[in-house]
Amino acid sequence: MRVKSHPAVKTPHGNTTIWRYMGLGKFLDLIIHRRLFFSNAARLTDQYEATLPASNVAAMRTKLENKNFDPADLETEVNWRVAQINELRNLTLVNCWAMSPHESYARWKIYLGGSKDGVAVKTTVGRLKKSLMRSGDRYPEDVYLAEVDYAERIDTSPVNRLQVVATKKPYYEFEDEMRALIVNFPRSEGGIKTPYDMNIGRHVSIELDELVDEIYVSPFAGSWLEASVREVIASVRPSLKGKLVASAIRDE
Repeated sequence: MRVKSHPAVKTPHGNTTIWRYMGLGKFLDLIIHRRLFFSNAARLTDQYEATLPASNVAAMRTKLENKNFDPADLETEVNWRVAQINELRNLTLVNCWAMSPHESYARWKIYLGGSKDGVAVKTTVGRLKKSLMRSGDRYPEDVYLAEVDYAERIDTSPVNRLQVVATKKPYYEFEDEMRALIVNFPRSEGGIKTPYDMNIGRHVSIELDELVDEIYVSPFAGSWLEASVREVIASVRPSLKGKLVASAIRDE
């Protein structure tokens, strides 16, 4: 994969620590198949996800009014322009990470969706970048690493597509999210048919030993889970055995 930066979004420093909290199924998929799943942005749960903020839509409408745009056609034009931007989310794939120097009690609770059983992988932005670039993926694409901006408005003009995907409402600020993004384009703009179902997403190969810094088992699971994870790692990927770390959280 080709990892790139873009002036429209902020790429965190390579030393930034990032975490991915996941259920056992996703963890097994990661270590057995050595891959990460990039979901279609339209499948994410936030209804505002990867859509132009309302304040930007209002500013667009005002700008057209100030240019004496025909009032009879104003809303049609605004809706058309917004749709042109929002529909691009159907061509955008997302893989999400949480930025934090330490393990998070709240994120365990949120990202495991009520389950007590799960695993968190700790790494850095730099390690993620290298693991993608060295993966030898069979269908290499450009990947952008973008720190999410929690805001009601995108202040630059014209608005870049990456900014839309990397902007969320302020009430999600607790996530401190960084996103790995793959952007595709409409056929009319030179886009090509992908070998995967764009409406779902795709698995991207990674260099597993490069990616993983430490592996944490959910502090809310029984001791059996740590033993089982240790056994699976020893069987599937022995090189990761020394990276299994006991959670420092003690809260039942």
